[in-house]
Amino acid sequence: MSFQTSRYICSACDYTSEVLSLYAQRTYVTPTSKAGVISKIGWCHDCETMKPIEALPTEQELAVLLHTKEARQLQLGRLIETEKLQRPFLARVLNLNTRPSDQRYDLEFEVQSLQWQIDRAQAVLGLMTHHRSPPRCLACASTQIEYLLLIKSIESHLSDDAEALPIGFRHPGCGGEMLIRRSDIRWMMKKSTLLYDTEGILLDIVDGEDEAEIEDLADILNSGRL
Repeated sequence: MSFQTSRYICSACDYTSEVLSLYAQRTYVTPTSKAGVISKIGWCHDCETMKPIEALPTEQELAVLLHTKEARQLQLGRLIETEKLQRPFLARVLNLNTRPSDQRYDLEFEVQSLQWQIDRAQAVLGLMTHHRSPPRCLACASTQIEYLLLIKSIESHLSDDAEALPIGFRHPGCGGEMLIRRSDIRWMMKKSTLLYDTEGILLDIVDGEDEAEIEDLADILNSGRL
């Protein structure tokens, strides 16, 4: 798998980081079920660098996703009806479909994306009824973390030739302004799945998406041997 990352740079020292581990697949595993880990980029004070951090969904966030999806579905339905009425006369007579508009494609993609986020949030919430610890660094399990709240919106404005942009975060212990830009390197990464318990503690790493190994770990958890 080849992909391009973002590079984080400090304006005052030689710190630089590309968080390749953000792109790994992560799964919570229990004796009876599993769910994909939701993560965000953040600063781990124990690792002293950028790391993927647990992003535990809330019922309120799920409600917002459900409301947004419902609104977009209504908007999509109205657009489909409008496009049907705007078809050429012959297409309407013969009930022929015409090419959907770019706006319709965008809305359909957004609805699918929202449904994916909803499914993922519901699965994680279903496993988190007994979760006690704060969100953890998914690399070292520390709870001494800070989310970088502006990253997602800033990354959407990055291009390959854009200059580094500030992310609203000061480099701890240095005070320099942290910047982000597109990396000029494309990375190859072996596909693997990192398995965690519901407290965000790493249990195992399996190659690819090996269902047999994941099921074996679930059996071990169920037996109390881990």
